[in-house]
Amino acid sequence: MKDKSILAVDDESELLKMLQSVFERAGYTKITTASSGKEALAIFRENQPDMVILDVMMPGIDGFTVLKEIRKTSTIPVLMLTARGEADDKFLGFENGADDYLIKPFLPKELLLRVQAILNRAYPEKERIVYLEASTVNLDKAEVYRGDEVFSLTAKEFTLFEKLFDNSGRIVTTGSLCEAVCGEFWQGYENTLVTHIRHLREKIEANPSKPVSLLTVKGLGYRLHIKGGGKMKPIDRFFRHYILSVIGILLLFFVINIVLIGILFLTSYLNGVKDSVFPMERFSNLIEQKNGAFAVDPEANDILAQTDAWAMLIDDEGAVIWESGLPEGLPLKYSASEIAMFSRWYLKDYPVKIWNHPNGLLVVGFQPGTISQYYISFKTRYFWPALFICLAALVINIGVMIFLFLRNTRKIETAMRPILAGIQKLSQGETFHLEEKGKLAEINTGLNHASDYLAKKDNTRAEWIRGISHDIRTPLSMILGYSSEIEDNPDLPAATRRQAEIIRKQSEKLRTLVADLNLTTKLEYSMQPFRIKPLDPLELIRQVISEFLNNGLPEGYELELSGTDTDIKTFLYGDNFLLNRMLHNLIQNSITHNPGGCQITVSVKMDNRICTFCVADSGCGIKESYLALLNNDTSIPSSQTETAEAEHGLGLKIVRQIVKVHYGEIQFSNITPHGLKTEIHLPDKFKG
Repeated sequence: MKDKSILAVDDESELLKMLQSVFERAGYTKITTASSGKEALAIFRENQPDMVILDVMMPGIDGFTVLKEIRKTSTIPVLMLTARGEADDKFLGFENGADDYLIKPFLPKELLLRVQAILNRAYPEKERIVYLEASTVNLDKAEVYRGDEVFSLTAKEFTLFEKLFDNSGRIVTTGSLCEAVCGEFWQGYENTLVTHIRHLREKIEANPSKPVSLLTVKGLGYRLHIKGGGKMKPIDRFFRHYILSVIGILLLFFVINIVLIGILFLTSYLNGVKDSVFPMERFSNLIEQKNGAFAVDPEANDILAQTDAWAMLIDDEGAVIWESGLPEGLPLKYSASEIAMFSRWYLKDYPVKIWNHPNGLLVVGFQPGTISQYYISFKTRYFWPALFICLAALVINIGVMIFLFLRNTRKIETAMRPILAGIQKLSQGETFHLEEKGKLAEINTGLNHASDYLAKKDNTRAEWIRGISHDIRTPLSMILGYSSEIEDNPDLPAATRRQAEIIRKQSEKLRTLVADLNLTTKLEYSMQPFRIKPLDPLELIRQVISEFLNNGLPEGYELELSGTDTDIKTFLYGDNFLLNRMLHNLIQNSITHNPGGCQITVSVKMDNRICTFCVADSGCGIKESYLALLNNDTSIPSSQTETAEAEHGLGLKIVRQIVKVHYGEIQFSNITPHGLKTEIHLPDKFKG
């Protein structure tokens, strides 16, 4: 992979020199650098590098814009290398197609390892195969295999699928897909996108009308589920794996036992067939009486020799009329009762077999201990019940074994489920408490300690914020007071008064930040008292708008109450302070994010016991990628491109928290031709 060409982009020349030196020492020979976004795009279009390492904060064209331009025509891997480490910046980078994100300062070894891993993924030696529920997609050949059918993907279908696959399991917005297919000017392409999605589903889905791999996320976009990415909870997956493993072990146990029994029978048959199965009928036919004497075929003697047996022929009077190898001590005449006795398998200690010969009773005897013979008899009417009892015993044994297995599994599940649920809550930052008893008490105790530690950590954070905000109020008040005096003193130079004005405005921002930190902390940890009472939603809006107008709107802004049902008779139950703050933050958001000025309208309506507040502006609107993040309950630092003055981004977070505690919903959308609209739907009755 070290023969791949890499383009490093950063506006710091010394950093570029360091990067080039690091890569060259690591064996990479094709390193190109660019110090601006414009230069980077020019080099990219001319040289088509295999990978780009891209900074975000650059003069002119920033890194996110460069990334979007690259993604219009290429899927080469891009690593964002930047000092901007906020989570929202990462989300934006990944949303636009970044492959990885590394924050400055960094260790050169970490950079090299990340680059190597990205190159290995982007340029694998094997074919790129994607397994879906009903089909398989070969990305290198742009082909879909479903059953015995093979479908070729068109260029746009391939681009769509690759964009979805790169973000598999995540929502890809409609705008991002449209932009991936037709570039920057994608507006109006949404209906055509639906057509391409339908054609793509016809190739990859077994039933395109009920897709299971390419899913629609209403109002946002689409999500691709690859095979193996099911929705089964980790706890259920653990127990399913455990149960299937035990069942597999039991099946293996049965198979091994059946094989062993088969080997036992086979061994017994091979070792004992000559001894236990004597050819009586054949042996009898080899003995004939001719002219008053018995003629014995030599084969009969061979059979006796092979089985180490002896034989005799007894006439109807009980006398032995022929014998071969008869042991000493055995009589030559037998009574009827004696014959009846040894016909039941034994003559003295010799196991015997009998056969009806034309000249009498043929008896063949074997050496003691070589053959075991038993006689079993029972009434016919007992045979089937006995067989049933045997089968029932077998079934009962199997049932008992399964019962014990399920019982033990249930015990394990009962003991493990709270632990696994606790671990899952721990990963989500939630607190819990497990009973510290049983065989797993030690594990429960450890998890409880971890939960208590997280709770203590959160409480410490909340206390720290409250403490800092409290301690800062007095010095901040002094700063505001003195700066206002200096600003309003006509005897001081204009430059000094201007500096005092700057200090006052920045102090006011700091005061707002402290208040926001206090409020968001209280809302997050359920420490904010709720004073629920019936409110007139129209009057609430009037109060908020009046407050802005009374304090003076900045130049270039208009704020009005518009499109509102002035005949609202129903009251809204909620906290007046919080709802006032919610509307105030939304209006302030429109002012803050539209520095060139805009028209802001606020309205309210009541429909089906749902009160809907709407704050809309005619500003520059918001990027689709940002819009998707906002509607996904993800905070963003700013709705515009990067500026030198970063915002703290608590305003919209507080709005969400207020909406949540009132059991409502919030939705952001762009206005045609430009502008942003925020709608908040609250139930008229508080559920708390």
